[in-house]
Amino acid sequence: MFDMKALRDNFEECKKALNKRGKDYNLDSFEEMDKKRRLLMQEVEEMKARQNTASKEIPLLKKEGKDVAA
Repeated sequence: MFDMKALRDNFEECKKALNKRGKDYNLDSFEEMDKKRRLLMQEVEEMKARQNTASKEIPLLKKEGKDVAA
């Protein structure tokens, strides 16, 4: 079994090694899905950062007596 990092870093070598086993493992879809996963993870991290920033601002706004409903 290959590690995802190993597949990413040495994709062609892993593909050749798996082809020697005589089966078709369809690794082309892995590359596509991995790229999509990385993009989604980046989006999630950006959203979390925005949420953390907003969470820190809410107590400050409450302290100032401002409306925090929005």
